[in-house]
Amino acid sequence: NVMYSQELEKIVWYPNDLSMEKWVRARLLVNPRDKDLLNSYVANFNTPENNQQIKEALYILLSVDSGKMSLFNYIQHLLWYEPKTALVELEKIQPNEDFRELATNIIWLYESEKNYQKAYDWSFYSDEIAIENKMEWLFILKQYDALIDEYNNHMDKNPLDYKTKALMSNYYHDMDKFKEAWILANELTESKEKESLRKALNADVIYKEDFLQQDLLANYPELFYDSVRMKITKTYRLKYG
Repeated sequence: NVMYSQELEKIVWYPNDLSMEKWVRARLLVNPRDKDLLNSYVANFNTPENNQQIKEALYILLSVDSGKMSLFNYIQHLLWYEPKTALVELEKIQPNEDFRELATNIIWLYESEKNYQKAYDWSFYSDEIAIENKMEWLFILKQYDALIDEYNNHMDKNPLDYKTKALMSNYYHDMDKFKEAWILANELTESKEKESLRKALNADVIYKEDFLQQDLLANYPELFYDSVRMKITKTYRLKYG
């Protein structure tokens, strides 16, 4: 019988995995909340084909073992096999260090659902999320102060990252922070990104306030096209003599 097999396994092991699984599952019918037995079942039979039974075992473990690893293992299993269910369970959890190993998968799951706030919140626990992803999420969320902080922190550590600087110049332009966009574009090395920004900013600068135009001409003249510089200068002289 089942209890006899529990004593017998102290003497001999099961002849194959199929026999072992049969007896472990039979024992679980007798003791469904046996923590050691549940952990043994998960450890030995965690395969894609068996994912539903493993899910059930992990779920029961949550109620008999309050340790951090029980919840970690359950969330990990859901991320692998039932991401929609994982989203439901993740709503009960604040981003934290205990889930660092799962953070990247959690982030991309939220990103796929267009839940950019959750994706960004979890990004503090992953070293695998690129700065451009974080900046894009914050821009979509219109959290502009956080976007600027994220950019500044990144550039403090990566002062030669011109790709990110060009990206931030574009964001400043979209945020109607024209002077900041101009300054960053002016600092870029020659590239397609810089030329694209130069073209866009020169197209808009003629519509900006006189004092801003004159400030840019005096302090950041390199980015101007000659034709735009001459047009602004001529218009200014006609206005003010």
